[in-house]
Parts: sequence; structure tokens; C-alpha cells
Amino acid sequence: MASSGSSSMKVPPLRRPCGYGWCDILTSHTTNNLNRKYYTCKKGSYNFFMWCDDFFALGSSYSAKCECNRDEMMHKLVEENEILRKRVQELQLQLEKKTRIAATLGRVISTLTIEEADN
Repeated sequence: MASSGSSSMKVPPLRRPCGYGWCDILTSHTTNNLNRKYYTCKKGSYNFFMWCDDFFALGSSYSAKCECNRDEMMHKLVEENEILRKRVQELQLQLEKKTRIAATLGRVISTLTIEEADN
């Protein structure tokens, strides 16, 4: 659906739905959509496309999914997950060590309290 005013409208930048940068804003030169502006992203194997006037019509209800650099982002998420998993293991070991120390201190305090009571 081409909009008669779409060729002259001020088009704001649109963040790629994947969050990886900004969409390109291009102008259609086809007969059916002459001078109609659209957002696009052609990163990797995924192509995001949306007419600018459709975006205006959707407003805050706009919700699109984009898989730009999906493999790169997945790799980063896997790396981050591994780092976080290792950090959780380190924190668990620290907690176990501190728990043992606290238990030992509890026994020492109990022993000292008993010895003090005996004297």
C-alpha cells in the first residue's frame, strides 16, 4: 500500500530489531511503490524489510525480529554463558570454603565458651 505522502515524509532512523546497529533507509523505484521509503538490513543471510509508512502506522506496537549476525551473536552469547558458568563455579567454591570456615569458627567459639564456663 503506497502512501501518497511517503516520498516527502521525514524518516527517523530505526534501530535494527536485532539491536546490531541501524537500518538503512532506501527509496523504492518500482512502479507500484515509486519513491516510497523503506527500512532494510541485509547483514548476513537475513534480510529485514519494512515500509517506513507501515512503521509509522504501527507506532509503539512495532515488534519485529531480526537475525542479523545471528551466528556472531550466538557465538558471543555462548562465550558469555561459559564465562558466567565459570564465575558461578568460582563463587560456589568460595561459598563452600567460607561455610567451612564459619563452621570451624563456630566449633572454636563453642569450645572456648565451654572452657570459660568450666573455669
